[in-house]
Amino acid sequence: SEADIEQCTQKAIQEAGARVAPKGENPVITVETEPIGAPTPTPTPPISPPVAGTIQEFDLSSSNLPSGAGSMVVGPDGNLWFTDGINIGRVTPQGTVTLFPLHACNYRADCVPDYSIINGPDGNFWFLEGDSIGKMTPQGKVTLYSLPTSVCAPYEKNSNSFNYFCYPTDLIVGPDGNVWFVLVITSSSGSYTSPVYGYASAIVQITPDGKITQFTDPAMAHVVDNSIPAIHAGPDNTIWYLETSLDANNVVTDVMKKMTVNGVISSFPIDSGADSFASQNWSFEGNIVTGPDGNLWFTLNSVIANTLGNVTPSGVVTKFPLPTAHSIPSNIMVGPDGNLWFTEWAATDAIAHITPDGTITEYPQKGCVNSLTGPSYFSCVIQNLIVGPDGNLWFIDNYSGAIDRITPTGTVTKYALPAADNATCFMPSIILVGPDNNVWFATGNEQFPCSGKIGRLTP
Repeated sequence: SEADIEQCTQKAIQEAGARVAPKGENPVITVETEPIGAPTPTPTPPISPPVAGTIQEFDLSSSNLPSGAGSMVVGPDGNLWFTDGINIGRVTPQGTVTLFPLHACNYRADCVPDYSIINGPDGNFWFLEGDSIGKMTPQGKVTLYSLPTSVCAPYEKNSNSFNYFCYPTDLIVGPDGNVWFVLVITSSSGSYTSPVYGYASAIVQITPDGKITQFTDPAMAHVVDNSIPAIHAGPDNTIWYLETSLDANNVVTDVMKKMTVNGVISSFPIDSGADSFASQNWSFEGNIVTGPDGNLWFTLNSVIANTLGNVTPSGVVTKFPLPTAHSIPSNIMVGPDGNLWFTEWAATDAIAHITPDGTITEYPQKGCVNSLTGPSYFSCVIQNLIVGPDGNLWFIDNYSGAIDRITPTGTVTKYALPAADNATCFMPSIILVGPDNNVWFATGNEQFPCSGKIGRLTP
């Protein structure tokens, strides 16, 4: 019951030594966190200097991580920081791990854990925890800002008999020095595969001192569902985002929008059409990046859309249909050669690039002929494309159980992970360039308990 949940929540807060502000529109919880275990972290055994092309891993099994790291950044202190939905962790380049426990989701059956963490505009780390937005100093002091009741109330009021969950996702730093995120409202009747009558999204701003402002879009008043799969701070000091909506006639519309920091919204239509398989055309994923040409480049990550494109700051949209059907493009980024690189993680399981004038080249990876219909849908996924310290591109190759490198001309080199990684936690979920100019990664699986590891690959 709600009373039981509230009682357990208060119990968790008291156990955490937290202080809760009086009830109001924007409750704040401040927690002086301590690392799990001894106050001084136990150093890992001395490790040999890394050799080019070798992989070193740091086992997190003793840290009681339920699913491994889900998001990781390089902090201003020269260490790597990650979240796992329960803790924030710090890993030094030497492999010493320290955990800072979070408490917002303890004993909460309705709490949706998130794995986002970013470097904030104020020198702190910002992260998501259930229905709260949090910030943590590099010393471990945590402040949680709960969503005001006014943010979620309109959706809960119209939920009929459905059980609605309201939570933040997709943190970014805005051009105004504030943190911005997407508010997601979903119901027990909806899901990621069948969103009808179960999904809504909005753009929200939070200042470094915790003031939360939600921006509503009057154009969304007539839709049944809307999703915001990507948000980006644009080159023109505005917030850009992709929005996919579904109306009562089952018409799916994809729109690129930009919002001033004061909430003025401009819309630039991308695509629209009726589709009896709306869930397949529903663009839940996708991303936006500022290209070398000063335009906003985006992917529409759905089976039927199969498109990437760009939009000028003034709103002129150009679409580039992919040559291979059902490719599901994602992870678009600026490559070292001045082209836009992206992944195709379905039909071809390819790495691809597009020149600023629209020429597309695909590099299919072996092992996944058609992961939409084959038996290895999840194990075929290529993801998390980055530019490495060596001027090449690096990505996660789930089919081979490897971290792969691809040169700008398409030559691929595989660095196989230990077999135990694949058996325990499936494949890596994160890849980034570390403070030591090596490629770091994290293994884990959000769907199954596993200890997870943090790894380093020396190019």
